[in-house]
Amino acid sequence: MCRTQGLAETLSQLGYTDVLMVPCSILRERFDPAHFERTWFLSREEEGVGIGVGLLATGSRPILLIQNSGLGNSINALSSLATAYEIPLVVGLTMRGDDVEENPAQIPIGLSTVGIIEAMGCYSELLTSLDQLTDAFMKAEDEAKRRKRPAFVLIPRESQLAH
Repeated sequence: MCRTQGLAETLSQLGYTDVLMVPCSILRERFDPAHFERTWFLSREEEGVGIGVGLLATGSRPILLIQNSGLGNSINALSSLATAYEIPLVVGLTMRGDDVEENPAQIPIGLSTVGIIEAMGCYSELLTSLDQLTDAFMKAEDEAKRRKRPAFVLIPRESQLAH
């Protein structure tokens, strides 16, 4: 479980108005979406890409929160919509397939997440400490705007973070 009490507060303080998320075992019990104007619970990750792009077009500031296991589901939407049309969508990606993963089906995506992001020409930063939350998301937003494409903050489980 990732200690995410500060994640919702941080994202809200940074001005994100909408959180778009697929239910996530890492965030499930510790992420309070009440900090946002609107919360969108998605059935599939690529829905969040489309909704996020639409919200950005209306002047809202969405944040997409998905597991890296869902990154595979959203590659086409990210590449053919957000990247192709230069949309600076910020994505928080909770990490599965790590050294403490109990589900072997998650290992391949854990090993390939950064490579997939790089193949799309997108920026990513792996959190190593909760003290980095604000800086990591600010930098991701700056990089998304500079590169005119999505940017990712990789959020490991709490056991993988320095305290």
